[in-house]
Amino acid sequence: IDRRVRWCLWGGMLLCPFVLDFFSMFRGYGLALAGTMVSLDGVLRYATTPRTRSLLQALLGSCLGGAAIVALVPFWAIIIAMLFALAVVRRSVIGKRSLSLHIAAVFLLGVVPLAYAAWISLRLQEMGLLYHGSLDGFTQVTVASLARYVLGSDTWPVLLLVLMVSALAVVMTTSTARRKGFAAPLVLVTCVLMADVLARIVLARGFGVNYPEDRAGIHFVPLFILAFAWAVDALAAQRQVLGWACLSLLFLPARSLCTANLDHCLLWPEQCVPGRFMERIAEEERSQGRSLLIGAYHQAGLAIPFAARGKGLRPPSVQTVDFPEGLADLRIVDERFIDRARVGYEVLD
Repeated sequence: IDRRVRWCLWGGMLLCPFVLDFFSMFRGYGLALAGTMVSLDGVLRYATTPRTRSLLQALLGSCLGGAAIVALVPFWAIIIAMLFALAVVRRSVIGKRSLSLHIAAVFLLGVVPLAYAAWISLRLQEMGLLYHGSLDGFTQVTVASLARYVLGSDTWPVLLLVLMVSALAVVMTTSTARRKGFAAPLVLVTCVLMADVLARIVLARGFGVNYPEDRAGIHFVPLFILAFAWAVDALAAQRQVLGWACLSLLFLPARSLCTANLDHCLLWPEQCVPGRFMERIAEEERSQGRSLLIGAYHQAGLAIPFAARGKGLRPPSVQTVDFPEGLADLRIVDERFIDRARVGYEVLD
């Protein structure tokens, strides 16, 4: 890979806004991202040299990612199908005995756990627990939500830019497949990305499964970055000056630096309660000589006591039932509920 592209790719992957946030949380999304990258690396290695070690890496990586969040089940299925296809295509290199071992590994470490994960997903769907996202469309739901947090905007020019980059990756994949074959990294990564997009559309239109929104579709971000980087590398191989297009990847670490902070993530800034709110509550409690009941959204039920502890204050009593209605002395409200919650109350801050 071109040296310019390599360094810009490292910057874009390691310091990508929104993606970086989930490696600082006790959530499954960071683990899922790690699993997808380990798996993808195993697939690329297996395509080049079909060793058992690379096969196991790809299978265990996809299993790790799928175990972290069920939204990765389609990606998991694509990886297993790709490994099986590679094993069959490269059977002359693998050898008859090793081929049987590889096929057995794909079945036992891939198909079996995938089937169990798919069953769990269907059960969750029946119970109405896979509610995140909507059926409004892949671009409107998945692409727009990811662009909003990664690039800072989900306006139509930004979405058009994303679609143009995707088209570039597809075009360069076609030419690269003719020249280098289907084992080239650009071809494999773009095929995984496009197959995953197609799977989401089929699941939404055929089975009513919501398109993944923001964090549920976060694995698309590194796949997109990799596809773009290898597409630029393919352009640079044809004409060196075109390789400078990789500099656009530096927008990602630049945005990470601009949005860097120590108290909130891009997705849930409202869950960081300002310390001055806690000081104002403590002041009101002293003036009234009693504890106050604080009304808040249910996700702030633990964030408010945490913020109070951070200021060295006694955590107040928090009421999240019937919010933004309900009885409370004071309410802590983000902009989503301000119009309903301010009825009968005076805005203090």
